Amino acid sequence: MMPLPQPQREQRGATLLITLIAVVLLSLAGAAMMRAVDSGGLIVGNIAFRQASIHASEIGIEDARTWVLAQSNAMIASGGTDTTLYAQVVGRYFPTWGNFDPKAYNWTDNTLAYRIPAADLPAGMNGYTVYWVVHRMCRNGGPPADSATNCIKVSSSTTIGDSQKVLLYGDYNKATTAEAPYYRITSRVDGPRSTTTYVQTIVY
Repeated sequence: MMPLPQPQREQRGATLLITLIAVVLLSLAGAAMMRAVDSGGLIVGNIAFRQASIHASEIGIEDARTWVLAQSNAMIASGGTDTTLYAQVVGRYFPTWGNFDPKAYNWTDNTLAYRIPAADLPAGMNGYTVYWVVHRMCRNGGPPADSATNCIKVSSSTTIGDSQKVLLYGDYNKATTAEAPYYRITSRVDGPRSTTTYVQTIVY
């Protein structure tokens, strides 16, 4: 007598469902990993562009500093009679600090800011545009020795060590000149990937 066939178990498909869920989870994990790698690469690239733009802004600061020092030395040597820096020098210099907002400033107007020619930039700075503008740290125009101008100035000092300490507005420094106003230099750099960097420094 032949054995009766056993009834087939009802297949519920649990294994298939678990497999599909695992595949979906692995796919999501892979997509997330790819996105994280892409974001990491983008961040690293942006940091590199930012560092390069900061370097470019230092070129602008140095260019402006050289110009300011030449003008300031001439003014000091004249005993205060040279008015070169007492009035606005179109496109680069203002005799007062004014109400200056670097982000709202019209840097592309060549009557308001100086743009360093691309040929004057160091090699490797292709794609970068460097601007700068100088403000004398005075409330009003006129000779800095005139109290009405309300200039923030650095004065000479005979105290040993003054030349080595950090200067604050109105502080004293062991200098060869009797008195000189501070100048604020602002540099803007437009670089690749629409990067824009602003750097400010004070010189005298």
